[in-house]
Amino acid sequence: MRLAVDARELETRPTGVGRVVQGLLEAWPIDELVLISRRPVGLTPDLAGRPSLCSQVVYSGAWMPGALWEQLVLPRAVTACGADALLAPGYGMPRMAAIPTAVCMHDCAPFALRDNFSWREGARRRWNARNAASRAAFLFMGSQFAAAEAQHYLGIAPDRCLVSPWGLTSGFSPPGEEAVSAVGAKYGVDSKTVLFVGSGFQRRGVDSLAQRVRAVARAVPGTRLAIAGHAHARTGAEGDNGQVMRLGYVPDLDLPSLYAACGVVAYPSTYEGFGLPVLEALACGATVVGSRSAALVEVFDAHAILVPHEDDDAWIAALGTALDSTGAGDAAGAAWAQAQSWEPTAAAVRARILEQLEGAV
Repeated sequence: MRLAVDARELETRPTGVGRVVQGLLEAWPIDELVLISRRPVGLTPDLAGRPSLCSQVVYSGAWMPGALWEQLVLPRAVTACGADALLAPGYGMPRMAAIPTAVCMHDCAPFALRDNFSWREGARRRWNARNAASRAAFLFMGSQFAAAEAQHYLGIAPDRCLVSPWGLTSGFSPPGEEAVSAVGAKYGVDSKTVLFVGSGFQRRGVDSLAQRVRAVARAVPGTRLAIAGHAHARTGAEGDNGQVMRLGYVPDLDLPSLYAACGVVAYPSTYEGFGLPVLEALACGATVVGSRSAALVEVFDAHAILVPHEDDDAWIAALGTALDSTGAGDAAGAAWAQAQSWEPTAAAVRARILEQLEGAV
């Protein structure tokens, strides 16, 4: 099978969608993969070592908005490379796709949380999702929660949803002491640091987390919040005397040691289709405190400390306890997280695509 992959999420620093693309491609069985993008993409060492199986096609139109490129340029690129099927990992797909297309519908936030998006952005995302729901061969996602949301908001039949939990991409495991020490010094974090990793969506609750960390600091002097990622709200950091640190984008090479260097990783999100930063943090041996909400309960209830999102007292207590127990580690959580592989998901998505191709003959 020759599989075309919309690889735009690998053009720059990968976030959640890019991490899903990386994981699927690293675990994909033997097929000819054609990565289609607007600019050259960075390949992981595993993929770079498979030049006969993984090629890149860079099409013009880098100046175009992504949504326009997806509709006007991507379908021509897919046809030109002679692909049998298309893997679209970012919620949407070309309306004119002429081959079976598998779309990753990570969640339905533009429907469930309309006030988190501008009118234009929300409308664009909802159109993309509806188009994918009506035209894709099937949708795939990392949790039953995400599947239920797609069925509710998009009216898609359950048999057109493939649920298979996400796994770890290469590189996420407990780092050595020297690496932890070096990264801790580089970013100015230590065992009294509460770490948040992720995009600055409103639903991630970073503002509330900053307030809760300030409350913990009154009982545990030296406690600070470190925010890794970009596009974050101001979080009221001004005047905090360094109590809230914005680290910006942290490269993957540093991220495992950053997780391990901090006293606790916090993920106060109200709406998630999976929650990859939680899995990555657990795999690196971190203690994680998260919100008891959405897919986080389904996926991580037995492995992370989950508390009601709106309960300030519960959050403050959980963060304080986690900081007090720093050094004990979470060996069971790390062992479980390290066992989560992308291979079953890649195999399941591939098998479903092959079913579609056989049915089209």
